[in-house]
Formats: sequence, structure tokens, C-alpha cells
Amino acid sequence: MLSKPRGGVWGGLLVVALGLVVAGTTGVEGASSFPSNCTLGRSVAASAAASELVGACGDLVMVGRQVRGRVSVTGETTFEVHRFEVTSGASLVWWGASSLDAIGSGAQISATAITSESTGSEVLSVTLAAGQALPNLLALWDAEAGTHAAYMWLRSPSSATPSFQQQSTMMENCVKLTGNVRLRWTLDQANNKVHFGLEGNLRVLRYIAFGPAAAGSTDRVMGGSDVAIGGIGSGDVPWLDDFKITNYEECSHDLPTASLTGVCDDKTWAGGDASKKDVTLDYSHSIEGFMFLRYSRLLDTGDAEFDNTITPASPQLFTWATGGFSFSETHQVHVPRFHGNEDDLDFGSISLTLGGSEPVWDCPALVKRADVSAGLVEEGG
Repeated sequence: MLSKPRGGVWGGLLVVALGLVVAGTTGVEGASSFPSNCTLGRSVAASAAASELVGACGDLVMVGRQVRGRVSVTGETTFEVHRFEVTSGASLVWWGASSLDAIGSGAQISATAITSESTGSEVLSVTLAAGQALPNLLALWDAEAGTHAAYMWLRSPSSATPSFQQQSTMMENCVKLTGNVRLRWTLDQANNKVHFGLEGNLRVLRYIAFGPAAAGSTDRVMGGSDVAIGGIGSGDVPWLDDFKITNYEECSHDLPTASLTGVCDDKTWAGGDASKKDVTLDYSHSIEGFMFLRYSRLLDTGDAEFDNTITPASPQLFTWATGGFSFSETHQVHVPRFHGNEDDLDFGSISLTLGGSEPVWDCPALVKRADVSAGLVEEGG
């Protein structure tokens, strides 16, 4: 088990190497992008004929095995799955059922089986077996475990459960930051916004930090950076805050505002003004030890004091890190405590063009850690 100082320099002796820059990442040739010739979110009634499903698309709901994918119905007996991802494990088969409650009474609907991991770079084409029809509920079934790893509604069972929905786990771009950490993002330039997904298979009570470096930074790039830091705390409660880093010290919340230094959240920098938090946690999960935090922020928050503007049309340097955290009961704030070793690399920087003309896809499967339950810092300590 690693040990790190609970106070003092935020990154220990590692800060001398913070000039590390991962080469800029570009679109991967041949990578599967989302289908452009289908209607996302189409509402289809439970009694609809198969012909009414053609041209509709929606996302698989992840239940296990880190399954992701956008299903596009291409014919009355065919569909494609774009950006299909699944971790290795027992074979999965395409399954049809009338409802989630009755999913165990469903049946295999195609000879196509999933027998190996997939990382989203190819389109999976599926044809139904003879005599089978597109079901109301489409699922991936693990016969060995007797359960489903993912599902989606092709027909709406009720007005409260629409069909062909978009899922928060699906994002347009993905890059590997280190062995067990990936970054996903979707740009919403029409609304001056970007959605990020921080994903990792880390030990418990660990954070992931990510955000733009200060303009012009080339060395020790965490200083002056504007990062979102988040994790999943005790009781599986997610958190994510907006931080401005001035140097590599942990934030001393007992100091007066004028004397603050280090890794402090924007609310603390602003003397308790919660409106200075310019990131929003939109979705989170922890499934089979894999943590996923989806958050959004404006490209330009208008807060030049604490935030760095994101410029999606040109290459920009971003910094990231993982480490441990605690929760201050006195100040009611999560406190990043240190960089902690994850696969021999726990911080770095990467040059990205978030709004490039081609999707960025370098998304190898995350390997599940054997020691995922080993916490380094007790939250609240």
C-alpha cells in the first residue's frame, strides 16, 4: 500500500515532472462514429410494426461489462451497433423480451454472439434469426450468469419510458489518459458548452482531475490550471467541484481567503460564493468497480479570475491527475489530498482539439484492478 503525506506539497516529489506532455491526439482512421442517417429519441408505440422502427436509433443502457453502443435499426430484421464497447468475459447474445420484468423469459433472437472485448472502433452488424422479429426490449444476455449486461427499448412500454433514448454514458470522443483512466467528451458549441466524462477503474476514495492549463503554459502546467475534480465518496455518493490551482499544496481551509494557496475549490477562493462553481455533475455511476463522472461547463464561463477559457477550434493543453481525497466536516468540502500511484502514472497533460473535424477515438478497454477496494485514505480523515 502506498503512503503519502496528508499535508504539505500536493504532489510530493512528483511535481518536478509536471512538464510531461502526451503527444496531441487526432482522429483515428477508420474509427466508427455515430450514425448520421437515423433519428435519435424516436417515440415508437408498443403496438408499432417493425417497419416503423427502421431509421430510428438509441443507446444501450449499461448494466454490466461496461457495455456502450448506439443501436440503429437498418431494416425490419437488421440493426447496427455503432461505437460498441464491452469488456472481456463470458459470451453475450442478442436477446428479445417483452419487458424488463420478463427479461428472463425472453429468447435469443440472433446467431450473432459477442465473444471478445470491443473498444468502439468498428460497427457491429446484426441480422435476426429466421422467424424472429424486432422485440419491444432488446438486450445483451449472459447465459452463463443468467442476467443481462445491457438493454434498450425499441418500443415504448409507457409514456414515462420512451424508446430509442440517448444515454449519458455515450459520448462522441474518447482518449486514454493512462492505463486505468480515460477521458470522453461531446462538444455542444451551439450552447457554448462541452460535456466531459471522467472514467477510471481506481481504488476507492480516489479522485480524477481534468481541466485546461493556463494559456501559454508549457512546463509545470498544473500551476494556473482550472480543473474539475470529482470522485465517489462514502455511501457511493458522487461529488465534483471546480478548482483553481495556484501551486502544488493542499488547500488549507482554515486560512482567511486572502491567505489561501494551492489546490482550492472556486467557492473557497471566492470566500464562500457558491455561484463561482462553473461545473455541473450531470451523471455518475460506479459499476463493477468502474467509476464514471459526466459533467458539463461553458467554454467561456466569463469568470476570468478562477476559470480558463476552452478554445475547441485549436489545440489546447489540458492537465489531469488521480489521487486520494477526504471530506472536511468542518468546512463541508471535499479535499484532494495527493497524487497517488495508479499504474506508475498518476498525472500528466495532453494536447487536444476538442472540436476537430473528425472524432477522436483512442479508447482501449480499461483493465479491472484486483485491488479496487483497497482505499488509501479514509474519507473524513
